[in-house]
Amino acid sequence: MSFDYNILIVDDIENNIATLEATIKSSLSNITLFKARSAKEAFEILYDNSIDLILLDVQMPIMDGHEMAKILSKNIETKMIPIVFITAVFTQEEFIDVGFDIGAIDYIIKPIEDKILIRKIKLYIKILEKQKSLEYALEEERRLKNALSQERYIATHDLLTDIPNRVLFYDRLEQAIAISKRDTSNFSLYFMDLDKFKEINDTLGHDAGDELLVEVAKRLQSNTREVDSVYRIGGDEFCIIVIGECNAKVHKKILNVFESPFLLGTKTTTVHCSVGISIFPDDSDTKNGIIKYADIAMYEAKKIVGNTSVIYSHLK
Repeated sequence: MSFDYNILIVDDIENNIATLEATIKSSLSNITLFKARSAKEAFEILYDNSIDLILLDVQMPIMDGHEMAKILSKNIETKMIPIVFITAVFTQEEFIDVGFDIGAIDYIIKPIEDKILIRKIKLYIKILEKQKSLEYALEEERRLKNALSQERYIATHDLLTDIPNRVLFYDRLEQAIAISKRDTSNFSLYFMDLDKFKEINDTLGHDAGDELLVEVAKRLQSNTREVDSVYRIGGDEFCIIVIGECNAKVHKKILNVFESPFLLGTKTTTVHCSVGISIFPDDSDTKNGIIKYADIAMYEAKKIVGNTSVIYSHLK
């Protein structure tokens, strides 16, 4: 994979910039050059552009290269940009050490030999290329993971209500069974069906029906505990896995969802539900059994008018 690179030349002498520009352009094709004649101009370019390498003259008026490099090294956006100092004056070892201490990766001594300049830039580009290839690969991996995560979410959640769907319900039910067997505990499975949902669709329209399903999902989620989980398994049917004993407080809170009317469009409508409850492992110790008995209890509840719940064990 080929990348383009941005190089910033900082030098207060125009002729020096022109010479460097001509040398680089004659040998390298995938380079965009930015030019600054002062630290101030350089900072403005760095603010607006992504720079891969800085060729920085050490001796400049107002703010010299060392001072500029110190500032760049303290900025989170610029501290990782490689800097090559260019100098004709500060060639003593102690001055060169200062440059390395503040972040330089190399020095080029004036007068500049074209071959050395190009060879060094090519070397830095190779290093940058490996870095960018790694960054690209990591970004592709993140993108793929995000895409897979999004696909999994779509596959396991109801598109209308944005709550877990039948697929996730079966998975979480198996988890609940495994945990209950391990801990010798129990849980309750609630099967819920909205009464006369077809009439609402027929009289108020399908948009109103969808609005009702969304609002029911919201109310159920806000009226259940964090340990419990709500699912839409299709049509107007919802399931709740209630962890622990089927206690009256939790039960009443769930049924209270339907105590207040629903505003559908401009009309207020009272909606009732029928609830069937089975208890694991009292009623069954299998996934199919616990589902079957909650479903049977729900259909018994539908025979009674109003918000009604039936526990399977009470039918025996």
